[in-house]
Amino acid sequence: MTTRLREKYRQLLSKEKSLIPPPSKIGIPVALGYPNRYGVGMSNLGFQVVYRLLNSTAGVFCERFFLPDREDQQELERTGTPLFTLESAAPVAEFRVVAFSLSFEEDYLNLITMLRLAKIPLRRQQRDERWPLVVFGGPCCFINPEPLSAFTDVICVGEGEVLIPQLLRELMNASHWPELKDRLVELPGFYLPEKYRVTYHPDGRVERITPSEGAPLPVKRVFLKRIAKPHLPFSSLLTPAAEFSNMSLIELSRGCAMGCRFCWAGYNYLPLRFTSLKGILSQAKALREHSDRIGLISTSVGTYPDLGELIQGLNRMHFRASVSSLRIDALQEDVVRFLTASGARSLTLAPESGTDRLRFLINKRITNEEIIRHIKLLFDWGIHSLKLYFLIGLPTERDEDIKAIAELVGEMRRIMLTAGKPKGRVGSINVSINCFVPKPFTPFQWLPMEGEKNLKSKIDKLRRLLAPLSNVRPSFASPRQAQLQAILSRGDRRVVDFLLAIDENRGNWKLTLRQGVIEPDFYLTRHRDLEETLPWEMIDNGIRKQKLITEYKRALPTLAL
Repeated sequence: MTTRLREKYRQLLSKEKSLIPPPSKIGIPVALGYPNRYGVGMSNLGFQVVYRLLNSTAGVFCERFFLPDREDQQELERTGTPLFTLESAAPVAEFRVVAFSLSFEEDYLNLITMLRLAKIPLRRQQRDERWPLVVFGGPCCFINPEPLSAFTDVICVGEGEVLIPQLLRELMNASHWPELKDRLVELPGFYLPEKYRVTYHPDGRVERITPSEGAPLPVKRVFLKRIAKPHLPFSSLLTPAAEFSNMSLIELSRGCAMGCRFCWAGYNYLPLRFTSLKGILSQAKALREHSDRIGLISTSVGTYPDLGELIQGLNRMHFRASVSSLRIDALQEDVVRFLTASGARSLTLAPESGTDRLRFLINKRITNEEIIRHIKLLFDWGIHSLKLYFLIGLPTERDEDIKAIAELVGEMRRIMLTAGKPKGRVGSINVSINCFVPKPFTPFQWLPMEGEKNLKSKIDKLRRLLAPLSNVRPSFASPRQAQLQAILSRGDRRVVDFLLAIDENRGNWKLTLRQGVIEPDFYLTRHRDLEETLPWEMIDNGIRKQKLITEYKRALPTLAL
């Protein structure tokens, strides 16, 4: 045991404020991991909800573990110390269940690192009942679980509020792992990769997904029909070390009615559900005893039906608020006034494109004229600065679409300067340029990703166009990093070998690509046929394939011929 690392964890714990009773330490021990640093994991509301659910169940107690810093990883390896939990410094491998919450594909490499540091065999076939049951959950698991299939015993397909009680009930009733797996495979929402065999055509495409006897095909995603107590999602632990320091988070809604054709969250969290106003205000009152900062989580806060009453209630409690996202066409003065009164001077918006044509193609139906009108109102209402998200590499994108991004940003900058200079407070515009990655269960899932050379050329052009604009701070996503995300989000079971090779190369995935473990263009730049069996089709996300095809054809009729 490393004394320094144990003391580091003790210091982290001492700064936490808990809104729930401490774990009982009695019952089935579960180690809950987040495959990133402590500060990132503790800012993830889904992770916090799962932690609270596990520790509120009689007969179970849960402790957390996170990806150690590079220096701490080296110390664990040098001393031969297995990865241990935050609460009691117990080795992760000694818990009966080891569960991971997965929100981002790039964290897959961190997950493998954590299993290795915990000295848990990476592949499921290498583990018997002496080892923990390994369970994966989170958004990545109901979009495309296949690149993770070799590492886990159970994949939770859907929302934890429904699945965790079922998992724990079966866990308590089963006498051994085979019995537990036989019970789980019969329940909606549990995907056990060992119960399914995948075969491939000679050209590499999936030929067939074959379930074993008793295993359903597809596996249905499960979700809460209604978000209300006792399932209200809120932060149960506050810490200054989180990215959202000492901020209470509350979820206003799940799902989105916008239907942006590139957006995995908009499709994969359907149906749209709103948290009750009464429940939010009741929970906010309890949270106020611990913090005056509150974060409102939603795909679009501005579409919450009782937003006016919510703002009034939070105002009465003297909260300082921030929001996860605001739709440009749903901006409301009372919301912005409330945020600026809370100390907010910047808002995050996502125009996605610089042209109406491309924005309408992705089904984001707002024009540049409307955007500019709303931006003027924002600066009039007290906002000083903006953060803007744009995508490059969208289907049918042209040079004029790239140029239009700089022109739109330039017009926003002009408005900002005009509004700010007389008041002596000119802000800034942070522009985030990201690469489009076609995601599973969206209408664009069949499309290829644009090649690295073209993406780099577009980034270079935007860099030149934005450079002369003072008070504009652009940042550009790495096309190579976006390619890695695309392989991991659209891959099949053969991507497992790619991940293991990256781990053997100490995280150097660019070297691994050069070694030819997989053929990257097969996953990246290949246009998929509408009739092709896709790797993630063992999952039923509740979205009819024909619905996705219809949206695809509406957006890209010439490509659909």
